[in-house]
Amino acid sequence: GKGAKEKYDAAIAKLALTCPPCSTANASALRTTTEVNIECHSGDIYCDGTTPSACAANCTTTTTTTTTTTTTTTTTTIPSCGQFLLKWGSLGSGDGQFKVPVGVALDASGNVYVADVLNYRIQKFDGTGTFLTKWGTYGAYGTGGGQFNQPIGVALDASGNVYVADSLNDRIQEFDGTGTFLTKWGTYGTGDGQFDQPYGIALDVSGNIYIADVNNHRIQKFASCP
Repeated sequence: GKGAKEKYDAAIAKLALTCPPCSTANASALRTTTEVNIECHSGDIYCDGTTPSACAANCTTTTTTTTTTTTTTTTTTIPSCGQFLLKWGSLGSGDGQFKVPVGVALDASGNVYVADVLNYRIQKFDGTGTFLTKWGTYGAYGTGGGQFNQPIGVALDASGNVYVADSLNDRIQEFDGTGTFLTKWGTYGTGDGQFDQPYGIALDVSGNIYIADVNNHRIQKFASCP
């Protein structure tokens, strides 16, 4: 190529310092290889020995493969203890409204049951506060199942049945998760199984039922219901 001889002569002179035999005795054999390859090395010739092939420039072809890896990172933020998350409800008697809500309980699916005391009912919501259903009407002492006089405490068993402390009716009522009445027990008094304003209610893992019998200043425990 253009200027190859000049580059070759300069390269041979450089090569002769370390490899005299191949740069002088074999100059003719190296000329063609040098003229082709010398451009690859900017005028340098690499000599690893004294044979013509070892003295020839070796222009290797290098293929570079670039692999791009995309990494997706998901960040989960955990709320700090006591951080406000959500609220729902207002004063009133409509769905999702309350008049003195007191007892609150959850089922295994995260649905929320609220004892809406002065609306004489239980309201059921999903975990975001969406209204699902309600049940109960006002009923003075001695009235039927599903009627309340200030329902205050609420709790659930492992089957999703709902227990309500019907405070001013001095009794406990049991419903299924949709509000269908199942059973009731208790009357006013100081004897075993009687109440004077039952308030708090809780269940253990065996389904036994614990009642805070407010004005009798005691806790009563009852066997689980079928």
